[in-house]
Amino acid sequence: MSMQRTSKDNSSTLTLLTLLLAFASLLALYWLIRYGGPIVDGDGTRLTLPAEGIIVEGNLIPKLHSYNSGYQYPALLAIISQLSGSSVQLIQLNSAVWILVLSLVAFVVYRELLENDRIAFLAVVILLLLPDFLFYILRGSHEKITWFFALLLLFLLSRSYRSSHDLPQLIIYTCLFYLVLGAMVANNTFFASTFIAALGLSFAGGDIALSWVSFSRQASRPEQKISAAYVFDQPGRFGCRIRIHSLHLSSS
Repeated sequence: MSMQRTSKDNSSTLTLLTLLLAFASLLALYWLIRYGGPIVDGDGTRLTLPAEGIIVEGNLIPKLHSYNSGYQYPALLAIISQLSGSSVQLIQLNSAVWILVLSLVAFVVYRELLENDRIAFLAVVILLLLPDFLFYILRGSHEKITWFFALLLLFLLSRSYRSSHDLPQLIIYTCLFYLVLGAMVANNTFFASTFIAALGLSFAGGDIALSWVSFSRQASRPEQKISAAYVFDQPGRFGCRIRIHSLHLSSS
């Protein structure tokens, strides 16, 4: 029975992933054909030129064209260009397919946080319908990698809390968290600093909220007093013997 249930759950998860990838593919296809042809916007151009400069000069920060907020995305474009033999411009023109990777990562993260495949699928679909999110991950800019790191950091953060009872796993997830965080900083310092600030404020706000709830519960709890009824036996040779007959709590 357990094996049948596991097989059924795996089949359901595979179906959800297939539907999710099909939906993401349609979004990428729409981005590629809506303008009647490939397009690279201004931000994409500002990242294409540093990537080409890395290939020509062999430096992470080229002299002719450089991107001051980070070097990782141009370096990634240069590496893919060298490995695939495609030009950086061609890679940028077709970078919308990265939405497939982000969809899978988002599903894994939401399933980790929500502990339900169907709710995680619905959450990713809603995420992919948000214009402010969709625009930035489809165009040829660093945001697609930035969001990849942001989602991965949330996953590692959740796993580190779940592994708090297992020291070796806790150390592994903590080290991976800071490694990915460093990669995010190298990708774009502005977005990374914003993410760190938001994460810190959320932790601080959560601690304040939990402390306030705990304080409110203690303040609203009625003061308890202990009253007891005693029954005295007949005095013995060495004095009175006291026997507790009943003990109960009363609230004032």
